[in-house]
Amino acid sequence: MSQPSAPSPAEAAPLSAAPTLRGLPVIGMAGHFLRDPFGYVQRLRGKGPLVSVHIGAYRILYLLDPELIGQVLLRDARHHVKGIFVERSQALFGLGLVTSEGELWRRQRSLMAPAFHPRAVNGFADRMNHTVQAVVGAMRPGPHSIADEMNALTLRLALEMLFGTTIGGDGPTVSRAFTVMSDYFSSAEELLLPTPMSWPTPGHRRFHRAFADLSRVVDRIIAERRARGLASGPEADLLDLLLGARDEQGQPMSDAQLHDEVRTLVLAAHETTAIGLTCTLFLLAQHPEVQAEAQAELDALGRPALPTDPLPALDRIFKEGLRLFPPVPIIFREPTEDVVLGGYRVPKGTTLGLAPWAVQRDPALFEAADQFRPARWTPEWERALHRFAFFPFGGGPRVCVGAAMAMTEARLVLAALLRRFRVGLTQNSALKLFPAITLRPTKPVELDLQLR
Repeated sequence: MSQPSAPSPAEAAPLSAAPTLRGLPVIGMAGHFLRDPFGYVQRLRGKGPLVSVHIGAYRILYLLDPELIGQVLLRDARHHVKGIFVERSQALFGLGLVTSEGELWRRQRSLMAPAFHPRAVNGFADRMNHTVQAVVGAMRPGPHSIADEMNALTLRLALEMLFGTTIGGDGPTVSRAFTVMSDYFSSAEELLLPTPMSWPTPGHRRFHRAFADLSRVVDRIIAERRARGLASGPEADLLDLLLGARDEQGQPMSDAQLHDEVRTLVLAAHETTAIGLTCTLFLLAQHPEVQAEAQAELDALGRPALPTDPLPALDRIFKEGLRLFPPVPIIFREPTEDVVLGGYRVPKGTTLGLAPWAVQRDPALFEAADQFRPARWTPEWERALHRFAFFPFGGGPRVCVGAAMAMTEARLVLAALLRRFRVGLTQNSALKLFPAITLRPTKPVELDLQLR
């Protein structure tokens, strides 16, 4: 017997009939979001496959069902764009791969994909590991501000390994610039009363100063490479590949496009991996028995881990860290035509929020959903898991092009740290996060590292 067809937009229930969280007049749920973003996300639970939320100047339709997420990211991806939130973030990323749409995105994805193919990642991995081993080997026992150190390490990897440049004084500049610009996008100013970026508000002025600082670093990276000339073969890095890439018509990237892509990669290549590592190390400090399992796996090697070593316990740990604390907590889309989602008619231009932070902690999908249980990640369990129940890197045609790079980098850092140190808590240890463009700690994350 054939399945009944889905209702057309005209036949579906109006979106006004969908479950709704309204909050206070004018500001809606913005106060809840700014005061306790994790509690705000938890309020979405149990409302159904989707829920409409009023938050400041925006109305967001959150999709909480993996089937609906798959519909938007994969099956109907051509009918959805990134929308108003991503248009605002073009002030940060320009028209790089994260924010571009349509033919520009397809061209850039085609040009850049070879640089992130597993073969290319394997070529970068040995150089990555050399830097990781050197940095971790120089770390001393005692309390560490682990979020700051993971940011510094992953930024160094982005600059040295991906772009072949020494970090010099750029690390603090890039980190500070990204913090200022990222925090702006989750500020009360942006949530409650978004205004044109050309208006000289205090927040906009801080943003533009930080952007100028970051642009100077990007300009220097590109100028150094052009002066040096392109490398090939094993000596080539990501920027060599981007500068040498040609489209189907034999054309390279324009200088403006290259600038946007390099800025995007400098930021995206370190920030998301750093927060994933920070949260995972905090979880390991809370669970010494899980930490001991990974250390036993590493001890069995009898040497520093190599990029090609199978490390299933370590991989399970990082996946579980990404499940509980996805570095990009919300992915936004907008339909380009009226669509039906969950039986409701969703008008063109509606802001859709696809929230890994909510879906990946759904008790209907994960047993003991809020608990850190890496052992759940058996091959059999993972095969049975819905494809869009776990999507820290997005999915469909616009899945993160750097996912394999991030996973490789994270396992190398975790392997080096856990082989050398026991990771523990201090009296000051706390993990307080706020969802800006990525999850960001709101205070230093202190952990104790002791030699094993």
